[in-house]
Amino acid sequence: MNVVRAGRDSTASFVSIDGVKLSPTARLVLGAVSLVALLLYVLVVELGVNAGRIHIGVSVRGTDLGGLTVEEAQERLEEFANRSRLEKVTFGAAGLDRLVISPADLNWRPEPGVTARQAAAIGRSGGLVEALRQRARAYFGGIDLKWAGGPKGAKVSKLIDAIEERARAQGLELRRAKLRGKIKRVLQAWPRQGWYRIPIVR
Repeated sequence: MNVVRAGRDSTASFVSIDGVKLSPTARLVLGAVSLVALLLYVLVVELGVNAGRIHIGVSVRGTDLGGLTVEEAQERLEEFANRSRLEKVTFGAAGLDRLVISPADLNWRPEPGVTARQAAAIGRSGGLVEALRQRARAYFGGIDLKWAGGPKGAKVSKLIDAIEERARAQGLELRRAKLRGKIKRVLQAWPRQGWYRIPIVR
């Protein structure tokens, strides 16, 4: 039977394992080696769990893709794209009539295939250190990606021009840049809210 004994002499503490005394330095090295071995084991298990699949914790604008293959993720994203293209979006603000638009009005063309491949690249790109950082971030905080593809810029500008004209008629000043960013985020969001506030300078 293996016996571990602790002892002390006049200069240092020792731990005895099967009669072999270990100094504090040796214990520190042994602990470090054990920790590295444990981390390597966890990494191997983690790689096995996510092999060939999108890393757990990865989503696209709230649509969870963790654990799916690229093909499965693309199918899920295609379902979202088909639904979201048909759902109207309402914008409004105090002093302005509400404006209802369709994503198709802005020629919004999401790219499910490209988006799924971008999701699959999380934890597998940027070198070893960056890949590990991405995996840890996905596990502990989650990574929510943007969609590849988007609305046609000229159509978004035309919509903003129309909203700005309405705002000026009511003596209001529109925050154009903020509205442009909001429109892009809203088109990617799912599920959507009942309506979204038009950003006005207060």
